Amino acid sequence: MNTDRKLGEVAANLDDVSDTIEELQDAAQEEGAKSRAAALDELKQDVEDASHVIDDVVDPEQPRKP
Repeated sequence: MNTDRKLGEVAANLDDVSDTIEELQDAAQEEGAKSRAAALDELKQDVEDASHVIDDVVDPEQPRKP
């Protein structure tokens, strides 16, 4: 398996994790657990940042999403 494919799989997995975090965040907000929601916000941002870095390595010419 080449590096680009491995990085692509990692990026896809990070996207899945980000989606799961968002679901957990929604549930935490419904329960009124603001500190948990804030922690999930931070974790979600970290996952998104990692995904962007991987995307930049795989395809550095692709414009980055804001």
